[in-house]
Amino acid sequence: MTRKVVVNYTDAMVARLHEGYDGNASDADRKAQVAELAAELGKSEASIRAKLTSEGIYVPYSKAPAGKNTVRKAALVAAIAEKLGVHVEVVESLEKANKVALAHIFKAL
Repeated sequence: MTRKVVVNYTDAMVARLHEGYDGNASDADRKAQVAELAAELGKSEASIRAKLTSEGIYVPYSKAPAGKNTVRKAALVAAIAEKLGVHVEVVESLEKANKVALAHIFKAL
């Protein structure tokens, strides 16, 4: 039994992807390029990103560094202990609570 091969992207479409995408551009510019190519080629942005990836030219968007502007739970527990006037070891089990709950407790104190 023979299988019918469906061509999702023609050679001309792939050539257009290579022309219209600059991996050295800023995140905002690359997002705009993907959106423009999707509209032009009648594909979804996810499909364009997938094809760019399979072509080996896609550059993922930058991610914000984890934890740069966040407070650690241990720091919240230490601040709560200080507000309560007790040693950190007395309330150290609070670290098992989620960060949002700890922040509310700290704010309430």
